[in-house]
Amino acid sequence: MNAHINADLPQALLAVISEADSADVALMESRRRDHERIDEILLSRVGSEDDELGGRRSVLDRVLVPLNRAATGRFLREGQRKVWHNTRELPAARLAGPQVYAARLAELESLAAARV
Repeated sequence: MNAHINADLPQALLAVISEADSADVALMESRRRDHERIDEILLSRVGSEDDELGGRRSVLDRVLVPLNRAATGRFLREGQRKVWHNTRELPAARLAGPQVYAARLAELESLAAARV
């Protein structure tokens, strides 16, 4: 998941954001808010999804539910910030040329792999 969030998702966003769009501050702010809204929806589902997975749980599993949900929320929020940061950084690298862009992507992949 880490590689998907930190490396793949920014590239996917960049694929649908033109160079002109990435320079439009108001448009990018609107897209950032959309991105954050999706994360709010995902966060709101954590408890329900956890409950649906359910099954038989040990006492320790039940005690750790609040901690697990908090950790999931933190992971999603941290991932969202990184994705948007990388989505804003990649257009500049793309404009600087293919070598700079390739180097930036390699850096993202390396950082994502290091987190695993």
